[in-house]
Order: sequence, then C-alpha cells, then structure tokens
Amino acid sequence: MSQINCHYAIPNEDLRYGLCTFFTVPIRCIDEYGYRRLPEIEKVASANYYRRLGSMMNILDIPKAWQEFGEAMDAFESDHFGYDAGGVAVSDATLDLMATFPPSDKAPRRALRRCALSLLDDQLLDAFRYPHPTALERRVYRALVKARARLLRH
Repeated sequence: MSQINCHYAIPNEDLRYGLCTFFTVPIRCIDEYGYRRLPEIEKVASANYYRRLGSMMNILDIPKAWQEFGEAMDAFESDHFGYDAGGVAVSDATLDLMATFPPSDKAPRRALRRCALSLLDDQLLDAFRYPHPTALERRVYRALVKARARLLRH
C-alpha cells in the first residue's frame, strides 16, 4: 500500500480516513445487514489488524479503540463531504457494475439502483446529489436485505 501511495501527495488525514472506512463500513454493514452481528472480540481483532496496517503505512494518529475508527470517519465526512463530479462518476460506475453480478444481473437495473440508494445515508446521498429514496422504499429494500441475511444464516 505504501508503494502505491508514495507516488502521490496524500495528506495523513486522508490516509487515516481511508483506513477508518476500510474498518468501519464493513462492520456497520455486517451489524445492520449481515446474518449475525459481530462480537466485540472480532471488532477488536479487526481494529488491531487495521491499526497495524496503518502503522506499516506510516499513518499517524490511528484510532486506539475500535469505536474511535467510526468516530474519526464520521468527523472527517462531516467536515469534508461535498459534491464532486469525479466522485459521482465513480459511484455511478460502481452502481452499474453491481448490476452485472449474478443474481443481480437478472433484476431490473432501476430497482437495483433504488435498492442501493436506499441503503446509503442521507449525507452521502446529498454529497452525490442523488435523489433520496422514499420512506417506503427504504423500509422495503432494507427489509429485503435483512431477509436475505436471515436466509443465509440458515
């Protein structure tokens, strides 16, 4: 990672944010939509891994406790989120790519996109200038994702 990043003048604050997102986002998604919530010991182990990775990348001020990764990520987003055409282009490409993997490739693209948007928080939707899903869409799509998790559990 350091060899890839050393060619660019990336501020420590941005590297720390990236590290925090790689830790925080999966944990939040698993806890919300996974077939089980992660126990404390798995969160601590994951934080230890990312703390070590960040240290090897010479990232400074890495959070100590696993909860601090999320706090640092949220604070950075609160201060820095905003519209960027390049960011929207990457997001749109990612949403399009999502529709190419089975079994999603069989579903209507519009429904898949609305489902994905219903899982995003309002701050991210605003930054990308995406339309906000209706309350009904959020409930339906989130319930479907949670139902999938219950099926996977068994």
